[in-house]
Amino acid sequence: MLRSLVGSEMCIRDRCYSALKRFCEDNKIPLDIPVWFCVFSNYQAEDGEGPSIQKQLDLTPFSRVIESKAIQRKKGGYGMVAVHTSKEDLYLRLWCVHEVDEAQKQNGVLDDGVLDVRSAMSEAYVDEMKHKVQLFIDKGFHYESCLAGAGICVTTIKATCGYKEDYKMLLARIGDDFERLDLSLIHISEPTRLLSISYAVFCLKKKNT
Repeated sequence: MLRSLVGSEMCIRDRCYSALKRFCEDNKIPLDIPVWFCVFSNYQAEDGEGPSIQKQLDLTPFSRVIESKAIQRKKGGYGMVAVHTSKEDLYLRLWCVHEVDEAQKQNGVLDDGVLDVRSAMSEAYVDEMKHKVQLFIDKGFHYESCLAGAGICVTTIKATCGYKEDYKMLLARIGDDFERLDLSLIHISEPTRLLSISYAVFCLKKKNT
């Protein structure tokens, strides 16, 4: 549950809690709902203790979650949230890119409910984006260049993996579909990012008109 994450070292460090708390408040989602996290730090020691990486992958935990009726809107669920923090760009992780895209595809195959896929951003992330945009504004850069320089864009072809075998496998699944992936992820994240730094973007547009 989201309330139980208060004090968690991971959430304090990466500001996940603040991002999700604000997201829940904005969307009128109760803070006592169960939350399942797909994070960068899943157990991967490969020291003979616990399940191997391959066993974990064979269980397809992410697929089981996004296919669950419990998270569908018509069943009272709240879908999936891609959390942006100042510590890591999740769209530069190929697994994250692939999983968010797979979740979006569920909307095309569900018969009795819609899987909402949205984004949330930590305060530290928003502040960093505002700061970067303002720096580019002050230097007189063009509008699109300012957004790109601040990282307010999606370029999934740059995404990579920590394991070569995973990288090969995901590239085989994605093929040459990165342009579609960019559009797919922009659809869920750009409105939130642009809204979060709206004042800086407004100043930039005003300066360029």
